[in-house]
Amino acid sequence: MTKKVTSIVLVSALVLTIGIFAFAAPQQGGGMRHAGFGMNMAERFFIRAEMLLRMKDQLGLTPDQVAKIEKMNDQFSEASIKLHANIQIAEIKLKNILSKDNVDRKAAENMIRDIAKMKTDAQVDRINFMLDVKSILTPDQVKKIQELRMNRMRDVRDKIRDKIRDKMRDRKGGQGPNAMTPPPPPDEDPKDVM
Repeated sequence: MTKKVTSIVLVSALVLTIGIFAFAAPQQGGGMRHAGFGMNMAERFFIRAEMLLRMKDQLGLTPDQVAKIEKMNDQFSEASIKLHANIQIAEIKLKNILSKDNVDRKAAENMIRDIAKMKTDAQVDRINFMLDVKSILTPDQVKKIQELRMNRMRDVRDKIRDKIRDKMRDRKGGQGPNAMTPPPPPDEDPKDVM
């Protein structure tokens, strides 16, 4: 009975740890996908290096800026891939520890803490990378990024609003102030009646 309770507690701790710090495989270009709580916030304020490079003409990036961003992105991508692989290896080791009949609680706890630390390191590395990339940009380029982001958010908002409006119109059977319904048939002309 104690073994089952211990195993359940350790597996729950693992699931909770992985859930809190969860992130998927490295993206194309090497960056880690949203790594959890801090990453979602960071991604709202910064722009991914790959996106900057795609928008280099719109932003007016100099060849020197492009070269620096590309080099930094390659270095970060390589480090991300290595760190992610180490996390996966540690998770396999933890699974092996937990699958034994006599679970070594201390070893499981240490492995969970190691995994959590690596995932936290991945978040910190990602934020530092984004800050380093941002430091290469001029204030005008940062302002341009913010304008482009606002325009994109406005476009997305407008598309969502239009879809909702279309769905509402469809539910009402084409009725409503914005519906495209044919006009009612004209009343009979009094001349035709006489």
